[in-house]
Amino acid sequence: MTEPELSVVIPVGPSDNSWRTLLGDLLRCQESLEIIIVATEPAADKEKALLASTGRNKNVKWLISSIGRGRQQNTGARVAGGNFLWFLHADSRVNQSTIDSLKKVLNPDDAALYYFDLRFYDTPGVLVKVNEFGAKLRSNILGLPFGDQGFCISKQLFFALGAFREDIKRGEDHYLIWRAKRERIKLVRVHASIATSARRYSKLGWLRATLSNVALTFRQAVPECFRTIVMHCSGRKNAKLQRS
Repeated sequence: MTEPELSVVIPVGPSDNSWRTLLGDLLRCQESLEIIIVATEPAADKEKALLASTGRNKNVKWLISSIGRGRQQNTGARVAGGNFLWFLHADSRVNQSTIDSLKKVLNPDDAALYYFDLRFYDTPGVLVKVNEFGAKLRSNILGLPFGDQGFCISKQLFFALGAFREDIKRGEDHYLIWRAKRERIKLVRVHASIATSARRYSKLGWLRATLSNVALTFRQAVPECFRTIVMHCSGRKNAKLQRS
């Protein structure tokens, strides 16, 4: 089996500098990764200097896209040279063990979408642990991982599924999962964690942020679950997937 080539796609919002730490994490790993940073504005002098100082800047691309996480991730995916796309949020943290665990389960011959467990790295406390446990239940029992869990999918399969929706502000990750479910694509858990920031929870408050996530998931789940049942009962299949 040929070892998969990974292209890391990182969407960066305006005035978000958290990608710098993630870039350092990735460059410290002993892997030949293509790293695609998709921002909403040109790289400033300090960004250019940082990219040049890595000594591996030929593997790092800085792209510009109009704002929108789905749109930005699709922009990066289109130019990616790897046969697998690994979508990471800018505030994610990874290490060599993260990549080793991913490569153990990646199989180019399988139609699958891979995801990690979730943990928070910047806020201690009971609510953090409760949220991490809830993410495990949602992902592993309900089969609904979120985008901050580091989706990895073959480039061919990603575009056969229609890529990320670009017409919504939030939830592009949820819709991709539901399309995968309709097409009976396997959701494979990587037995490792991706660390992410709890800044949104801290800003909104843990209860408010959690209820917001639950409400968004429920609003999407009801119609998408109905579509999935109808498609499975009708036996319809995605023509693009049949050709891939």
